[in-house]
Amino acid sequence: MSSRRAAVLVSVLIALVLALGACGSASSSGGVIVTGAWVRPAPAGGETAAYFTVSNPGSRDDVLVGVSTPDAQTAGLHKTSTDASGMTGMAHTDSITIPAGGSVELKAGGYHVMLTGVTKDLVVGGSIGLVLTFEQAGVVRTTAEVKGG
Repeated sequence: MSSRRAAVLVSVLIALVLALGACGSASSSGGVIVTGAWVRPAPAGGETAAYFTVSNPGSRDDVLVGVSTPDAQTAGLHKTSTDASGMTGMAHTDSITIPAGGSVELKAGGYHVMLTGVTKDLVVGGSIGLVLTFEQAGVVRTTAEVKGG
């Protein structure tokens, strides 16, 4: 590889790292990338929700099959949906497919992680650890910042 090509490659990699850093914390393993993880504030013993984006730059779909945290008694994948009559509800889901070359945003009103029995007061500016399990990528650990809103 020529020194010019190497310099261009290093520049591109640095730009990518800086861009990911500007988007909040990023965690990856085995190809998936988790960015923008955050949770809503909650009192100890209460419940809250976690949100983040999972990107899959790989050539095969991956599936998020589980989530856990040492900071809550239970953590589960959920989806909020609205039926034809306008009733909105939330239900547990076993998995979330992350398409090859695509991403899925876990957000209010859609897919999210429900945390029940949080083990400490979650106050704005604090954080919790999340452990995500994927079929292909395996375990990905990330930190979710506590934010209002």
